[in-house]
Amino acid sequence: MKTPKTKKSGGKRKRFLSLRLPEELESALDLYCSGHNIKSKSDLVREAVMYYVEPDVKDETLRLIGIKDMQIKLQKVIDGQQVIFKFLFTLYKNILAYLPEIPEQLKQEAALSAGKRFDSFYAAFQRNLENDVSFFESILHKYYSGDENG
Repeated sequence: MKTPKTKKSGGKRKRFLSLRLPEELESALDLYCSGHNIKSKSDLVREAVMYYVEPDVKDETLRLIGIKDMQIKLQKVIDGQQVIFKFLFTLYKNILAYLPEIPEQLKQEAALSAGKRFDSFYAAFQRNLENDVSFFESILHKYYSGDENG
């Protein structure tokens, strides 16, 4: 960036900066300005720098963008919850369908054994998830795409 030049305009000193932009970016800026009723690329850059340096959260557009971002994130959480609830419902239904009731005299021993087996299962489950950040994303993908194989 070159050293800013100053010029007096209307009693105020204004600084002029010269920027070099790739042609693609300049074309994209032109298109954006024309589509959003912005007079010039200078106005767009000036406004963008102003929001970057001093964001005005009172600005309606910025607040709406923040709200929209929160809505998108909240919808992802809701979708994930629905997938988990449906999975648990199906699991529970299968457990009831395929496992017989335990006779009264064996319930206490079965509960002790189940606790130990669950602790072992849960430890293995946690080990498997340690390096798999995208676990729930893959569940969501399978659910929404209908692809059972991933």
